[in-house]
Amino acid sequence: FNAIVTGYYFKDEHYRQTMEMLSRYGMPVHLEYMMADNSVFGNFGARDKGNKHFIDLGNKNARNRVRRTVQHRAETLSQFGIAAYAASEEIGLGVDETCFHPAVQYLFGKWCEEKYGTVDKLNLAWGTKYSSFGNVKGILIADVLKKSPEHPGQWIDFRMFMEEMYNSLMEKEYFGAFQKKAPGSAAGYNAGPYVDVPTQGLNAARLGKTINYSCEYLPGFLGFNMTLSSFDMLSSRKIPYLYSVVGYPNAYQKTDANYDFRIWYTLLHGGRGNAWFSTYDDDWYSKFTDDGSPGGTMKMIAENSADALNGLGKFIIEAKKEVRSGIYYSRRSRYFSHSSIG
Repeated sequence: FNAIVTGYYFKDEHYRQTMEMLSRYGMPVHLEYMMADNSVFGNFGARDKGNKHFIDLGNKNARNRVRRTVQHRAETLSQFGIAAYAASEEIGLGVDETCFHPAVQYLFGKWCEEKYGTVDKLNLAWGTKYSSFGNVKGILIADVLKKSPEHPGQWIDFRMFMEEMYNSLMEKEYFGAFQKKAPGSAAGYNAGPYVDVPTQGLNAARLGKTINYSCEYLPGFLGFNMTLSSFDMLSSRKIPYLYSVVGYPNAYQKTDANYDFRIWYTLLHGGRGNAWFSTYDDDWYSKFTDDGSPGGTMKMIAENSADALNGLGKFIIEAKKEVRSGIYYSRRSRYFSHSSIG
């Protein structure tokens, strides 16, 4: 291997020592969990489950706090020669992870006013009887299916609005802030949702026009059968630093066929490399023994990666390619399909 993926938690001295050690050896590091300790941004999962509230994405103070934290950490970490910075991993809004904070609901009303122009048009689309945009509220899918399943428009619009809040946080407060302090650095996220579910909230097609880094799962990873791979959507956007997850502790198989497919899929679909989790583990999946010597799956990784590093795979990575295929992708259609099947 020629790089290492590691988490980084700013309150844990162990991780800082690890970064300093890797820096001394000149080992490029793909840093995940960049914002894992931030309650607004970390893992995009700071939920208030009892009230079904997602993080307050419309709170200006919270967004400003994310931006300041990102810029400070970009300066702090630049000394370690980081190859790529991931905000977190497996990010995404869930089906109920929407915010009903009054400030966010107000913004949703303004969003609807810009889209529909008049309350009458909104009521026609939603099957509702609102008197003004100031009274407009979001709704959960479970509630709209009970109330009027033939009119999912209110839920779809609310999801599209939350998606705007969610993706803009990554684009502006994370990637945008990072580029100001570390221009040209590879920044994005590590591993979107396993499956392209319409409720994930993470619009890979949109983010592919903004971020320049991601390490994605491939079709069929962990037994899931994807209808469309986020990896391929990002590849179609030609983001320069696109990688895939080849192995994971509870999904490794003692056969080369599985890894050959994932490695060559990555190379032939516009990727630049593969990630193997995890570095240390209690059994065969580990890459190193307690004394730091190679062990577990390291020999298999070395054999499977040899051609990607030195042979035909390296040639494919470095070759100039012109892709003439495209993907049509409609988030609203995906949301409608999800609401129609309940």
